[in-house]
Formats: sequence, C-alpha cells, structure tokens
Amino acid sequence: MKKFFEFIKNNLLLIILALQPILDILAYVQRGSAVSFAGYFRLLLTLLLPAYTLFFAKERKKFIISMLVIGVFSGLHILNCFRVGYLSIFTDVKYLLLVAHAIVLLYSFMFLYDKKENLRQIKTALMIMIPTVAITYYISYFLKNGSYTYIHSQIGWTGWNNTPSVFSIILSALFPFIVYFCVKGRKKWSIIFLVPLSFMYIMNGTKAAYLTLIGSLFCCFVFVIAEYFIKKKEKFPVLVAALMAVLLIGSISYYNYSPRLDIDTLNNESLEQGEEMLEGEEDELGIENLEENFAKSLDKKMIRRFGLDRYLSYYEGNMNAESLANNRLKKIIFGSLVWEDTDIITKFVGFEHTLMYIGNDSYDLESDPQAIYFYYGYLGAALYAGVLIYFWLRLIKQLLCHFKESFNLFNFVIFINYGLLMVSTLYTGHLLRRPNSAIYLTIVLLLIYCRTEPLFKRKKQIVKD
Repeated sequence: MKKFFEFIKNNLLLIILALQPILDILAYVQRGSAVSFAGYFRLLLTLLLPAYTLFFAKERKKFIISMLVIGVFSGLHILNCFRVGYLSIFTDVKYLLLVAHAIVLLYSFMFLYDKKENLRQIKTALMIMIPTVAITYYISYFLKNGSYTYIHSQIGWTGWNNTPSVFSIILSALFPFIVYFCVKGRKKWSIIFLVPLSFMYIMNGTKAAYLTLIGSLFCCFVFVIAEYFIKKKEKFPVLVAALMAVLLIGSISYYNYSPRLDIDTLNNESLEQGEEMLEGEEDELGIENLEENFAKSLDKKMIRRFGLDRYLSYYEGNMNAESLANNRLKKIIFGSLVWEDTDIITKFVGFEHTLMYIGNDSYDLESDPQAIYFYYGYLGAALYAGVLIYFWLRLIKQLLCHFKESFNLFNFVIFINYGLLMVSTLYTGHLLRRPNSAIYLTIVLLLIYCRTEPLFKRKKQIVKD
C-alpha cells in the first residue's frame, strides 16, 4: 500500500493526464445524466490539487502568491455579483472554477515537481493519451456507436465525445505530438503510424482538424529538411520527408472526397439561398423596408429582452445571410448588449455567467477572448492575457538567445502547438473554459516552462572573500 501511494505521489501529473481520454468517454456515457462524474472529478481537481501542492511544493511562497492572485480576483468577481444581485451563485462559481482549471493546474505542477520530472511525466502521458484517443475513435467509428461531428447532416465523426468543437481542439493539440512520436520512435517503422492517425483528422470533418493536419505536416516537413542543413547531419531524412510529403499531398487531394467538402458545400448552398432571399425581398420591398424584413429573421427572445433597435444596431452595414446565420456573432451581440447594461465596477471584474441565459436557453459565448473579457472584465482579461503573453515571451527569448541548443523537433512541435491553441482560442473557442480541452493548454504551458529559461533571470551573486 505504501508503494502504491508513493507511486501516485511521484506520478500525479502522469495519472491525471492519462485519465483525460477516459474521462471524456465517461462524460459521453453519462451525457443524459444530471450528474457527470468526469465533470465533478475535474472540478475537485481544481480545488484539491492546490491544497495538495501547498503541502509538497518546493517553492511554497511563489505558489501561494500565484494562488492568492487567482483567489483575490475570484473573490472580487463574486462580491461584485452579490453587489448587483446574484441570479445563481452556484452556476457562476462552477463556471469560474472551469475557467480557472488550466491555470490552477499549471501553477500547481510548476511548483510540485521540478522541470525534469514534469517533462518525463508529460511525455509518458502523451504516449498513453494518443493511442487511447486513436483506438477508441476507430472502435466507435467501426461500431457506428458515437456522435457525428455535424449531427443534423450526419457528416464527419466525433465518436465518444460530447462536444464536436471541443474534440476538434483536442485533436489539434495532439497532432504535433503525434508527428514527433512517430518520427522519433525507437523503431524506424513507427513513422507508418502517422498514416492512420492522420486519416482520423480527415474523418473528423471539422475545419480545425483538417487545417491542423495540413499545417502541421507542412511545417514539420520544412523543419526536418531545415534541421538537416542547419545541424549538418550525415543522413538526409529521406523516409520521414517522403512520407510527410505524400501525406500532405494526399490530405489536400482527398479534400474532394472528405466530409469537409460536404460541410463546405452545404454551408455555401445555405448562404446562397439566404442571399437570394434577401436580395429578392430587397427588390420587392425596397431598401427602406429591408431592415424591417431582416428583423423578422432575428432571435425573438433577444428582441424581447434588449429591444429591436439595440439588437439591429449591431448588424448595421452587415445585413446579409452570412451574418444572419452566424450563431457565434449572435452570441457576441448578446454578450455585448449585457455588457452595455453593466456599471464601471462590473466592467473591471466581469458579469455573472448566468446573465447569458434566457429561460433555459443558453447564449454562452463560443469565442474565448470575448467570453473572458465579458465574464471577467478588464482585470480578469488582463490577468489571463498576461499569463499567455508571458509564456510567448519565454519562447521568443529562448529562440533568440539559445537558437542552436533549442533547434530540435520536440521544441518545434511545442511552438506549433501553442500557436494552434491560440488560433483555436480565437476561432473555435471553448479552449479556456472547458477543462477537457483546457488541460492541453496546461500541457503546452508546462512544456514551455520546462524547456525555457525564466523571462527575468536573476544574475548570480558574486561571493567575495
């Protein structure tokens, strides 16, 4: 029993990461249940891991400071929500913990283990997570037991995962590491695994997965060739470069037979029909009545809550079928209208997430930047952006000051991965606010921490005799 607890203590990060694909499947199995074991397990991690780290942290003072910053801001947000009148403290605090999950885990493991140990556990975990995700994905596909990516049109495949957009982020976060492990495997033939793993990204059908596949293959193809010349290696990586080139060309060529083409075709047809309808009504009714006719297609619940004039003002100069069909835009407008109604104090610490509901209908924002800005105000957005920018600066400093030492495939895929996650934050959303996808941000930030020097490194004191 003592050895068992010692193993857990020494491999806590590895265990938590390796459990992630299983937790996602468990959440899918419990999708109709009022209680999600996976969800509450992740919430408990957000609360209990800092308490555990407090006892075992090597740099306890720095850890306490980082947790105090998060705790003080959370307290200010909650107190302000009490000031203006809470609708549901439980829903809002739960959402706050979900948003804090990635950052809390990041700082906990930064101070719980040293860099070498964090790196070992992350690499081992990834070698468990990647085959787990791939094997369960293909099993669900062949059994036809799981979710389509686009449910109504039954196009693409997500498998045993509840949210297609979140699963596409997970796929995006994993692919650069897939390339690394396939290329750097102990056996040369391990590169062959890149073929079925790449095809999974085409089958998924999302734009994020498809572009990740093409972008990562292209970047890694260029890197392995550049590495050969820069490091003056003896053997040119013929097999690796050739397979990547074939996969890249094949992925682009296969677009005409992929689920992505079907979705793009449906979207284009829907937009064309909408444009034709609006243009026909413009000719029939006249330009002065177009606004009134456009308003008939807007969300009636939003009109009742905010008024037609305020709602329409956000579409000024952009009254077309594309903007009307843009659900992401509608939710941003909803958040902007709520934001307009808040006072200056609320604008500093954000408004309650529950305000994004009308009855049982949620208008929760799909894009992360607006969500963090609206829900947590100027201060919360600045704190979160500060963390992300800090790690970008560490990467840039490492690149500028230690280029030759840092020029290897593993560091390169970390760099690509961070870029992909930031793009996901901007265009896909649900990265910073969903623990099952946010954990991959934790992984990347931890890896950057492990592979770079501090941004402000103290000079060693010279001891005089």
